[in-house]
Amino acid sequence: MRSAIPLSAPAHIRVLNAVEERLARGEGSAGLARYLARAGISHVVLRNDLDSGAVGSARPILVQQALRNSPGIERVATFGPLVPLESRLLGRVLDAYLTPPRPAVEVYEVADAAPQAYTTPLSASVTVVGGPDSLLSLEDRGLVTGRPALLADGESEPAGTTMVGDAQLRRERTYGRTADAVSAGMTADDPRRLDGPQEDYAYPGSELARSVVRYDGATMSAASSASDADSVGAAVVGDQPYAAIDGDPATAWRPANRLGAPQEVWWRIEADRPITADEVVLRLGDVPDDAGTLPERLWITTDSGVRSVRLADTTAPQRLLLPDGPTSTLTLGVAGRTRAVLAIAELEIPGLSVARTVVTPDPGESAAAYTFDAAHPAMSGCASEAAGRVRCAPALVRSAEEPTGIDRVFTVSRAAAYGMSVTAVPRPGKALDALIGAAARLDGPLVQASSSAVPDPRGGPDAAIDGNRAPPGWPTRTTPGPPSP
Repeated sequence: MRSAIPLSAPAHIRVLNAVEERLARGEGSAGLARYLARAGISHVVLRNDLDSGAVGSARPILVQQALRNSPGIERVATFGPLVPLESRLLGRVLDAYLTPPRPAVEVYEVADAAPQAYTTPLSASVTVVGGPDSLLSLEDRGLVTGRPALLADGESEPAGTTMVGDAQLRRERTYGRTADAVSAGMTADDPRRLDGPQEDYAYPGSELARSVVRYDGATMSAASSASDADSVGAAVVGDQPYAAIDGDPATAWRPANRLGAPQEVWWRIEADRPITADEVVLRLGDVPDDAGTLPERLWITTDSGVRSVRLADTTAPQRLLLPDGPTSTLTLGVAGRTRAVLAIAELEIPGLSVARTVVTPDPGESAAAYTFDAAHPAMSGCASEAAGRVRCAPALVRSAEEPTGIDRVFTVSRAAAYGMSVTAVPRPGKALDALIGAAARLDGPLVQASSSAVPDPRGGPDAAIDGNRAPPGWPTRTTPGPPSP
């Protein structure tokens, strides 16, 4: 209801949105419990009897995983019958085993929830620059545990210690949508796609907490993107224009979902320096069979002219000749309004390097700590049930907004010494599979597959011989030894 009828204060809504985003990723932590507790939330009620797909809410299997992996949160009660009654119907598996039978309602208790009112010395508090969203990151690192927090508003004098976070990145929100409601991160100058009075939930001083994206080397744009707030159904933040040139072929720019209606389809880059290359290398991204057809021809437009080239229906690299002459802009597009689907996984432009960074808010004074997190990390396609059984399905796969790591610009008011700590996680893919295989099986069969439905190694080829008889939920075809030519 908070998304459709925002009766609560905007800062409170941001707190709830931050919690829901974590739950929807299946990501638990001790900081999540403390974040809920400082907000005075003593219990979490999970409705398993709702159709999460129809209402657009987080999948219960991911919510349960996140709550189980959050010390300080414990299930204390269940109500109602098991739903659904079966995981199969007429010999068919329902939802790739992602909805196993479970009580209709589960109640979880949060330890040490804050009382409705209490007093504390102002000197013991923390001033947070980065919005209430950043408090969750600070709690994850134990930097504000047991200390009250105030949001910088530009009027009150900062109290106690100042800390900075990057969670409140400029985005555009589709109000009324419960999940996948925000666009990819925006620059300070990016135009809005919607006509509402507010691009996101604003509160007194929220402009002081905002981070913005900055591109160095070039600026990307598109007629539309699946990462836009007005893309029908959901904003897929990983499908932003930058994905076409981020150096990672696993990500791709895709146009907005218009339910098959004709639309303009083009992607453009404006370089800070002239592009002198004669050709570029294009990799197309995967397109679902039911999404539409690839355009037969692609129009390449530069400052020097226009050229039409034929596209090959392949994800392998394709060399495309550019119109003769230097240019600062390069546009790849389809003629007119079209239903054709174009997904650009990677465009290599010789001599051009583009970097994406996020400029974090200026605290205006000395800050004791800065905390930065990769926004909207990837989901690799697997989740664990309460009994430990792993379930995998393409429905759980999400691309990352920042697939190659984080890059941040932050302001320090004066010279100071800071300690640094980094938490890194491996990226699912062929390199990780090879590393796991080499470490876990020094001697034994080499297991490969023609394909895998999910990038998570728990649903990869090794799952066929790992000794675990419980299926991950989505089969892969395995072939001992080298693959056939």
